[in-house]
Amino acid sequence: MEKHSLLTRSAIQTIAGRAIRNIKTGGKRETRNILEVCQSFASRPQQQDFWSFLKTFVFSSENQYQALLQRAACSVRENSLKALAVNLSCNAFSDERELLCRQAEKGMENSWIQWLSPAENMQKSVNDWLKKGVSVFLLNTSEFQPCTDKLTRLPMQNSRCVFVYVVSDAEMDFSWTEKVAKADNICMLLSPAALDRFAPWLKKQQLFFGVIRNYEEIQNMQEEKELLQHCIDEGCLMAFYHSTQAIGSEALYTGLKQERTKGKLEILLYDLDGDTALIQDFLLGRQKIADYITK
Repeated sequence: MEKHSLLTRSAIQTIAGRAIRNIKTGGKRETRNILEVCQSFASRPQQQDFWSFLKTFVFSSENQYQALLQRAACSVRENSLKALAVNLSCNAFSDERELLCRQAEKGMENSWIQWLSPAENMQKSVNDWLKKGVSVFLLNTSEFQPCTDKLTRLPMQNSRCVFVYVVSDAEMDFSWTEKVAKADNICMLLSPAALDRFAPWLKKQQLFFGVIRNYEEIQNMQEEKELLQHCIDEGCLMAFYHSTQAIGSEALYTGLKQERTKGKLEILLYDLDGDTALIQDFLLGRQKIADYITK
């Protein structure tokens, strides 16, 4: 890793630690100052726009994100939050974003987030994707049941990445998580069926976790809000949504975005297809970060 990238990561980690400790106590001024420092370090207009928007959005009295941030700061161990912050934000700061841009300029654009399969040479795949600017990886844990050792090794060997483990099988052997829980650069996404079994243990370990939902499982937004409130009560900090069908989820995605901007649920709502594409456009300078919320 280049020296300036190491310095950037170190600076973000230090800043994130200060912000987390400040948020725990309910303070706002120090957090605002930290966001302003980040904005001053941003070299590109898109990066400055990102920090300016984040400062305005986080401190808006019309949304639930101040409470969500405080809940995360108080429930997730500090080293884990710092690792997630540095690995995610480097896409908007330094090498990882530049690599994505270079790939796109060559006509070989790839997404900033990728699925990993146990059939692959996983370490080689991670190394190859890192060279292309990817640093977030999704893994369906059900596919790894015969080889859970791969799940435990990856986060330890790749501290610059974020690994998102999707747990959809409520009956899956969960013993492998004892080792994974020692890593700071992970988060878990549980299906509603797996939530009641695994959430108490994840809360005890002070890990970052959420719920994953398929649009085809949703009956209506009111019932979905009730489910999300249950997820919040169980300790979930985010909800990932995806669809197995090419069409049919547009209305639900619209409802999701409305709840995200005007609702009061203390949970981060994320559409795996639509929002991933919007963030991709932001990273490549094709649109402003405000479109992530309002588009």
